[in-house]
Amino acid sequence: MNIFSILIIDDNYDKVKSVGEIANKLKNCEVDSVNNTREALIKLKNTQYDLLVVDMNLPESIGEEPSIKSGSTLIHTLFTNERLNKPLFIIAATSHTDAFKENNEFLTTNGIPFVLTDNSTQDLPDLISKKIKYYHSLKEQIEIKFNENKSTSLNASEKVTLKWLFEHVDLKHWVAAISLLLASFGAGYQASKLTLVQEMIGSPTHLDSNNISEANIEKSQ
Repeated sequence: MNIFSILIIDDNYDKVKSVGEIANKLKNCEVDSVNNTREALIKLKNTQYDLLVVDMNLPESIGEEPSIKSGSTLIHTLFTNERLNKPLFIIAATSHTDAFKENNEFLTTNGIPFVLTDNSTQDLPDLISKKIKYYHSLKEQIEIKFNENKSTSLNASEKVTLKWLFEHVDLKHWVAAISLLLASFGAGYQASKLTLVQEMIGSPTHLDSNNISEANIEKSQ
């Protein structure tokens, strides 16, 4: 089964830890993390992730103050920069009410789930779990369908017998095929018959050049 890769961009250690715990429970997942947008862009340039979890209130670099619009700016850059690897899923999160209000319109317009987190809510862990389970379920269905189609193709090629042809080929196609076969046989028979007659009566298929010359001489005399 394929590994589900997650990049969490957050300067809150507890939130990063909680995402890691979710991934460990569900298996076949691996979590990578950074705490600023500059390092996040480097990661997204070099690595393809399945899920991106973005905090909205992030510093641009280590040691800088967080910006309330930094998360949305990062996502906008991801959408518009062709050199960055786009993830399958993006989840935005923040524990700040003002950041939620500031970024909600942009994220809703772009169809990105936005979670207002606090210590009591399970919305973010539940949403991440659903994304991971959906991904693995979809992969399994695709693999099953592929194997079924492959098996059907092999069985079909193995079972093309005379009985199968009688059951699946229309009568008009059988008539056309038999007529063509008889016509080919008749043409071959006529050709062989003509050759046999020519050999029996000694009919030459060509004249010798000397005979032609002698005949022309006698005619001129």
